[in-house]
Amino acid sequence: MIDASNAGVVISQDECFEQEEDGCFVKLPSGRLAWKRRKQNKREFVRVRYTSRLMEAVSLRHLVLEGLKQVAGARSECWLDDVVIGWRYDEPLGARICKPGKVFRKFKLEEWEMGFDPQYCRCGAGRHVDFLSPAALRLIPAEGKMHVITTDTGITNNGQLQLMMNSGLNHIPMRALDEDVAVTEVEEALGCILTTKICDEELSMEQEKLVKDFVMTRAKASIREYHAQHRHIKEEPINNVPVRSEIEWLTQRYLVCPTDKAPHTPTFVCINFIRRLALERLSGPDFIPLQPSPAAIGSKIAEEANALAPVGCSGDKALLPHLMVVYKAHKDTFRWITNTSRSVLSPVAEVCTCLLKFLAIDVQMLCAGKSEASFEKRGVRPNYWWPIASIGEFVANLPRHVYSVFTADIIRCFEKIPIDNSDDGLITAIRFFVVCAMEWRRVRTARDVVAIRVAANGTLHPSWVDGQQERQLDMLYFSEAEIISTCDCLISNVVVQMGDRELRHSGPEETTTMDYEVDPTMVDQLIGNPEDAV
Repeated sequence: MIDASNAGVVISQDECFEQEEDGCFVKLPSGRLAWKRRKQNKREFVRVRYTSRLMEAVSLRHLVLEGLKQVAGARSECWLDDVVIGWRYDEPLGARICKPGKVFRKFKLEEWEMGFDPQYCRCGAGRHVDFLSPAALRLIPAEGKMHVITTDTGITNNGQLQLMMNSGLNHIPMRALDEDVAVTEVEEALGCILTTKICDEELSMEQEKLVKDFVMTRAKASIREYHAQHRHIKEEPINNVPVRSEIEWLTQRYLVCPTDKAPHTPTFVCINFIRRLALERLSGPDFIPLQPSPAAIGSKIAEEANALAPVGCSGDKALLPHLMVVYKAHKDTFRWITNTSRSVLSPVAEVCTCLLKFLAIDVQMLCAGKSEASFEKRGVRPNYWWPIASIGEFVANLPRHVYSVFTADIIRCFEKIPIDNSDDGLITAIRFFVVCAMEWRRVRTARDVVAIRVAANGTLHPSWVDGQQERQLDMLYFSEAEIISTCDCLISNVVVQMGDRELRHSGPEETTTMDYEVDPTMVDQLIGNPEDAV
């Protein structure tokens, strides 16, 4: 990112920003520009299940508008303006063959270690010898044995499964062209559309029935015509016995994971090898083994999390994070990721994210004030607020003439920050951030407590309240100390489960930096239309 003050460049922007149809530029508390979309009226969403390609034959919005016009006249043209009709798809292929939880969590570590001998690993037996990778020798040189690491879908001898895998992990297996199923789904979606706010208020029961009859007659005709023209489309056999057996065989021997820079390309890795590699990583000084069982640790963390952030959690509330990997084919290495989705600390993470984003507004104002004070005293306007929310915001605030940009790769940058209680630790940085926000608030208002309302759909809505006022039972309240303790709870419980063992992550890692040369003409074009950069 660019700090214009350090580069010796002054950013001059016209403060009279022209309002456009879908939004405008606004000035943030930090003094930067950002694109703000026009506030939309409250939209209603109708999701139609994509049962097969027969669904493409029906333009549901067009048919409903046509039916409404037939029944209610021209006044119905805008009735669906705030209704968004979208697809709801079946699970992709990746959900069936990518099983990191099974590989890294759902096994007994001691039994596996006792039964595994690297010299007798059968991952490259028979025709799979062609998929053995010398990268395994470099990653675990002590074993002196190659293992399977490949992106070649020929690893399976089931041609039907191979064709599906060639389409990518995001491929949704094609279903049979079943007219009855498609008609049923269209009818269900039509019922949802006609019960949206305006249609429900404007249409009588008789008129609604007329619209339904009109739309369904046209939809059935379109579906029959499409089916007649596309009878060559066949169902992909994802559920037949040979394919299911092959998936079971494949996932028992290999971890299927995404590939870096090409996330929908599957990579097949010997399970024994990747577990050994994971154990080497977890045996380093950055991880501390914990004695209690994962179930006991999960229950303890869940109890603590529920006391701080009782916002609920879908799935198993005692579920602990586990490892995942992405294969970096261009470097023959793996990027390790901790999967925290739906884990025991997910509610606490959501609350911390909500709180820190909310406090960021006040910290930006404080930074802008200190920058102006420095300018008045010394004639220099330093940039105290460096975070940038998006590429669009970055481009919108570039100087008019810029020829080189120094950037940092932040993918692993924050892992460099220690997560202990040292002066350079993450919790110390968060404490400083919270204190800065409260310093700004208390000088100007008595409202120095954050109240969070949890909506029916689970979203969090924060606001400032007076700490002396009566607290409502359906709100979560956080003072300065409570914000810090909630973040401390999250940071202090950075744990990962490997089999039936649990480890605590305690140390930082390295980061990388890059230096890019930028074409000034291209930058000028992007500044002219910041939306192109998003």
